[in-house]
Amino acid sequence: MPETTPLDADAIAAEMHGTAQTAILQWFANLLRVRIATQSPTQRALTMAMLQDGLDQALARHETQTRPSPLSEGDALRASLFKAAFGKLSVELMQTMGSGLTAEEAESLH
Repeated sequence: MPETTPLDADAIAAEMHGTAQTAILQWFANLLRVRIATQSPTQRALTMAMLQDGLDQALARHETQTRPSPLSEGDALRASLFKAAFGKLSVELMQTMGSGLTAEEAESLH
């Protein structure tokens, strides 16, 4: 088995950091899902709108989206890839947070 080089270890550490962030983010999204699901319909709609607005603002303020033009090819690629990844993750989060209670969770409330 080949030895792991420091560069490989750094790449693995970065990958695991991203995996850990995703796991924590999913946990928070599910926590919010339950909290949102137990709100009144009016409050739920307001909460979801506030969450979407916050995500939109976070994207607009991120360094990859606020660089002066013209961008280098590398910066343009980073900005494009970040925006695509942020958009995909934002949609997934909003879907999770707005999906309501599972049957088991709903049953446990009664």
